[in-house]
Amino acid sequence: MRVQILHLPHLVDGEKVERPFALVFDRAAPSVNDAKWQEFARKCGAQYAIVTVETIDVVDPHSERELTRLEEFLTECAPPGPDESPVDAVIRLLRERIPRPGIDDEQLLLPAAGGCAGPCGGGQDRT
Repeated sequence: MRVQILHLPHLVDGEKVERPFALVFDRAAPSVNDAKWQEFARKCGAQYAIVTVETIDVVDPHSERELTRLEEFLTECAPPGPDESPVDAVIRLLRERIPRPGIDDEQLLLPAAGGCAGPCGGGQDRT
């Protein structure tokens, strides 16, 4: 059994904002005590609990929309060549636009301890 958080629409009352959520328990065994998990969800502050034997993948619609926008932007800015993956196309674009001698692909894409090692500089010396 898995547990996921399903964010519900915010409730606004003047300056008071509530962020309700439900707990989703999926892949539950048919013999699972639904009432026990409903009570657990209430104790956690959830407004609802969904308990099911089915598989439910809760997706944050905001993050999915942002990911789609990012994919569209990267495809437009760095279309992959015939034998190139989308990640390789982005690395090529970064190398073309932001030449940084001595930095390999891993350092270019992954933040280093203490800041970004890539094009943002992260407060590191740019000389």
